[in-house]
Amino acid sequence: MSARARAKVNLTLAVTGRRPDGYHTLESLIAFAGLADRLTVDGDTGGAVRYVGAGASAIGPGDLVSRAVTLLKDRYPDLALPTVTVEKIIPAAAGLGGGSADVAAYLRLVRSHNAEAAGGVDWAGLALQLGADVPVCLVNETCWVAGIGEQLSPVRLADPLYVVLANPQTSVPADKTRAVFKAFAARGSAFSEPRPPSDHSTGLSGDDLDRLMSTAGNDLEAAAVDVVPEIAQVRRTLEACDGARHVRLSGAGPTMFAVFDSAEAAEDAAAEVSAREPGWWVQATTLGAD
Repeated sequence: MSARARAKVNLTLAVTGRRPDGYHTLESLIAFAGLADRLTVDGDTGGAVRYVGAGASAIGPGDLVSRAVTLLKDRYPDLALPTVTVEKIIPAAAGLGGGSADVAAYLRLVRSHNAEAAGGVDWAGLALQLGADVPVCLVNETCWVAGIGEQLSPVRLADPLYVVLANPQTSVPADKTRAVFKAFAARGSAFSEPRPPSDHSTGLSGDDLDRLMSTAGNDLEAAAVDVVPEIAQVRRTLEACDGARHVRLSGAGPTMFAVFDSAEAAEDAAAEVSAREPGWWVQATTLGAD
């Protein structure tokens, strides 16, 4: 068995508050890219985890898939846990939810591998315990996400989005997301007013999405630039591309994306950015083709 672990992209991200336990509440429209890691399991049920591929060297101890194996063994000892090989394509600590997508894909594989016992497992609870982005990655479709990641409202994009993803491949703090939220607090940034989701399960039109993205950006971008200054250059480079629209930061960065009107325009822009910045990681891909 195998599964694709697709990169997640925050089309919008608003920080709406902070709970007494210290967790920030967010609202975000999250879509998934054609770009994906691939997980493959074999007949062995030892629960071993192996990383291969170009991005494997960036995965250190305590990765989310290994944490999930430990958690499942402790909480559901009767489950058969397949050994898994993760081919890493999505860069680590990039704001694209690579680790969250990997562990969510692993949970889906374990669920399929244990068809009879799966009904007794709290998959959503496990996902949230593993990370704020894991529940939406487990659902694996475009969603309006709120709270600390546990509130999911499915959204169907009427048309796919053609985007360029660009990451400066610079070093980031070991706990980058925590550092960005610390910088957000240090700025005294105001919390955004909650925006209850509309019912877009039957389709969010391109015009409606344009209007939404024109008024909603990423509340973490300024703080992310404080932590990783190179993000500002990525923005300027994408904004200079012909036809670029809605240049945004994904998650806590440092990956930024720009929306284009066609796959061809996105591919041309990706080639232009790669030629200008050969040390960057740059990909043209499609979002929302769930």
